[in-house]
Amino acid sequence: MPQLTIDQRTVSVPPGATILDAAHLAGVIIPTLCHAPGLPHQTACLVCVVQVVGSPRLTPACGTPATEGMVVTSHSPAVQEARRTAMELLLGDHEGECLAPCENACAAGIAIPKLLRQVSSGDMGGAVATLKSRLALPALLTRLCGAACEKGCRRGVVARQQGATGKPLDHAVAIGAVEQAVLDHDRSAPWLPTPLPASGKHIAVVGSGPAGLAAAWVLIQAGHACTVLEKDSVIGGGLRHAAALASFSPELLHAELNELVRLGVIFCPNVNLATAADLDRLARNHDAVILALGESLDVLASNLGLTPPDAIGHNHRSGWSQVFIARSNANRQAVRSAVEGRSVATTVSRYVLNGGAAVFAEKNWSMRNLPKRPWNLDIQALRSTQALAQDLGGELAAQEAERCLQCGCAKAEGCRLRSVAATLGAESKRYSGTAMAGEPDRSHRLIDLDPAKCIACGLCVAWCELHRPPVGLGFTGRGPRLGLGLPLGHRLAELSDEAAKSCAALCPSGALAVK
Repeated sequence: MPQLTIDQRTVSVPPGATILDAAHLAGVIIPTLCHAPGLPHQTACLVCVVQVVGSPRLTPACGTPATEGMVVTSHSPAVQEARRTAMELLLGDHEGECLAPCENACAAGIAIPKLLRQVSSGDMGGAVATLKSRLALPALLTRLCGAACEKGCRRGVVARQQGATGKPLDHAVAIGAVEQAVLDHDRSAPWLPTPLPASGKHIAVVGSGPAGLAAAWVLIQAGHACTVLEKDSVIGGGLRHAAALASFSPELLHAELNELVRLGVIFCPNVNLATAADLDRLARNHDAVILALGESLDVLASNLGLTPPDAIGHNHRSGWSQVFIARSNANRQAVRSAVEGRSVATTVSRYVLNGGAAVFAEKNWSMRNLPKRPWNLDIQALRSTQALAQDLGGELAAQEAERCLQCGCAKAEGCRLRSVAATLGAESKRYSGTAMAGEPDRSHRLIDLDPAKCIACGLCVAWCELHRPPVGLGFTGRGPRLGLGLPLGHRLAELSDEAAKSCAALCPSGALAVK
């Protein structure tokens, strides 16, 4: 068996194995978009290139045989730069946008198109899970947000353009009203997420405002024990003040706090953290501490021995190894504070699970390369957004959700193209190319085909060549006329269900996506 070294790890591989196979055996992660087990290697994406010592050029790991004594470097600066360039060239030919403008505008990052699809199909339970898995205290926070999602809704943008030309004026989807209908459905028997198995880690959250409560919501779902400390006699912090200004009943906050208690969060009121000694004692008794003190942090920072908050980087570090900070929100917006709480909790969860290694908050990578095709506004508005907000529910909510143009990518959550681009720090608009020819084909009952999103990885074509379905996918044309589809006039609807599901699962982009 050939033995080689990859990133200073020695590994033996069976005859005929590639460098990529060796990397898997050695526990070295090499990104790839055009490789799948059981299919011939395509060497089409070139994001798996590595440096073989003694070779003058980089080589694709998926198609290079592993040989005796080979020494491979997989993460040098030159390798990373080559991978980034390859990815950016692929993105130049990829037409689409990862996230719809409503989701991009939502501070909480709620998958709004997905939620609206669920409501329009009558899946209110799924819509509840989509909303609450992302946002803590949703019944209160969705009422306090400024509905930036509706301002970003493409339907509203198109409607304003039509109004300028004298056509009947439509309006944005009433997303906020639909969300309220979803939460009203949840009120009688609230849905709760299922936490991961207990991690054995205990995290203290100081402050019970929107940031602290959102942090607790994330941490408890990740399997960590969580205690929330509050200096006042009641839980809620600035959230109580915001709810009072908006004239919301205190019972609304109590009901949502009860959900945190049911998940296992422990609340400790009347606990004041005033000195560095207090913080040191708290840190010694917990695996990590999150300070969600809002504007009070500016006053307490020096007393607690912390790095000044304005000098803190995007990793939420405080200057103390176990202490993390949810930065205060200058605009005093409850939703944005909750998003900050989610961010710091995600960072802290990775910190305690990685044995205290330094971690950074992740950036939600997205590209925006819009297709040049008209938007269908056939389904007209029911009535004004303001009127809908008063009595939207059940059937009316489904009708309103049906108006969504679904302009984001249906595969954004599981897109390997997006994931690898984020990992490599690729820029989506560095190169301007030509999207693949062909119109979207939505004739199949299970999947959709959008050739403009295809990166010509060849995996679906290779699967069809290997398994020989009666009708299979293939490349058509050449050069700028290259397209993906079914030859000889066949439609996607003729593809067998097995082939459709297999090819969609293999597709690394949104070119083939489950409906």
